[in-house]
Amino acid sequence: MDHTAFCMHDNVRALLSLKDTILGADFEQKYQLLYSVAQAPGVFMPIVSGAAVDRFGGRICLLLLSSTCLVGQIIASCGVEYKSWPIIITGRFIFGLGFEALFASNQAFLASWFSNKEIGYAFGISSAISYTGFLLSFVISPACANAVSTAFSFWVGAIIKSLSVCSAIIAYLLDSLTERQLFENQSHSTCSVEHAPVDEEAERITSSSQDYVENHFRLPSFSLSFWLICCLCLTIYGVDETFVSNASGLMLERNLFVVPPSDCRLKHPDQCPSGYLSPATGNPSLDGNNMSCPESKPYISHAPPWPESLNVTTSESELLGWKKSTYVFDPLRQSDINCLDPFFSEACTKTYCKEKHQATESAGFLMTIPYLVTICTTFLFGHYFVDTYGWRVEMLNCAPVILGVAHLLLLLLRGSLIPALVLEGIGYSVGVSALCASLAVVVNQSVSGLAFGLYTSIQNLGLTVTPLIVAKVYSHSGKYLPSIELLIIGIAACGTLFGILLRYADKREGARLHARVSPRQLSA
Repeated sequence: MDHTAFCMHDNVRALLSLKDTILGADFEQKYQLLYSVAQAPGVFMPIVSGAAVDRFGGRICLLLLSSTCLVGQIIASCGVEYKSWPIIITGRFIFGLGFEALFASNQAFLASWFSNKEIGYAFGISSAISYTGFLLSFVISPACANAVSTAFSFWVGAIIKSLSVCSAIIAYLLDSLTERQLFENQSHSTCSVEHAPVDEEAERITSSSQDYVENHFRLPSFSLSFWLICCLCLTIYGVDETFVSNASGLMLERNLFVVPPSDCRLKHPDQCPSGYLSPATGNPSLDGNNMSCPESKPYISHAPPWPESLNVTTSESELLGWKKSTYVFDPLRQSDINCLDPFFSEACTKTYCKEKHQATESAGFLMTIPYLVTICTTFLFGHYFVDTYGWRVEMLNCAPVILGVAHLLLLLLRGSLIPALVLEGIGYSVGVSALCASLAVVVNQSVSGLAFGLYTSIQNLGLTVTPLIVAKVYSHSGKYLPSIELLIIGIAACGTLFGILLRYADKREGARLHARVSPRQLSA
């Protein structure tokens, strides 16, 4: 279920093949809206679904929510088939109603099955499968769209999502069968109640009624450890999401497409350097010593120099495919170069746009490193460090520190990106393998659905606010370095503080987060 939900959440990437064509000129705004309408229900739906899990059981909620995602995907597929934005947006909203709620319900369901067993291992496998689906979405959607059509990619998504419904049906049947077997095994002890004294039986019924009222009609009070785990969730996911959403620009600015030195200028600074508008005699880039530049350095690839100013006007812009008929820039800034415009990509700065495209592809490839590290290590950390040794607090202490070190490397050094990306993956893996497993320990099983729902809603609220802060910081500086990296390091420092507070809170609450799985439970 996790795999198909995460995979289909990014299924809309296939729509990029229709950009500026059959879906209209305002494609970018509506494309971003598809993510927004799917994410918006994530602030409140997990709480609703979590409470429903506690009231009606996890199996029925998983089935209903996975079915909701499937219905939304089918409607969105119909919208793509008929090229209708309103239908696509409606489908994405319905998909979003089930998506985040499905995640919270799935975590609560896992907690009920593995409450006293290998819960870290279970959550680790769940996280690994989730991020496998997320990673595959980068491959499956564009591949299907390019091979057949965008509509076909969406229908493939609906078929894959139907596997989630099948998984929910199987989980429903298994959970029902297990519950029936447990009831039969306990039936002999239930029969002994018939011979109990009347006072004891009345006391048992009264106690049971009070428990029911407490569990279902009162707001539970969660411990300090619960809220600190939620704060750690905000920081760990905040660091990762902030980095992932800005990774391409950050890596281009740091290593892959670095601004050339100030003394490296074009021979003719007001003319195009490459493309069919460039001078017939060429327009090379030269430094102060009249030598070719920029010079290559280990792990650093410079962007080709661009003109300092431009003044190009034509009446044949439509024939040439240009976006505009007049291009007047004095000065011409790097942000002015739009490589989606044929004027820049073919006529004036062809080499610049070609190398930028290659650098962007390299950044995408490098970003698979932290995901692969997370996929390969999460369940191992959950099995050994959480279940076997009970190092939940230690892992939640280490995760923000590792993430902070990774981003200090990105900020202070200019060497290879790979060590920092590996550390990013390890830090994130350590964090996510301990977060849900720790949450399941500090809350009562009777309200675990509401706890996971609240946890997911807080996480989504943080992921909604963080991009707004990032946008404000970037608009102020205009660069990713050092401003965005300092912001990420600050978030990681807050996580370190929350980890220290969690250690003391857990000691006061009986050191529940240090509980281990016994060898007997491991073999069960």
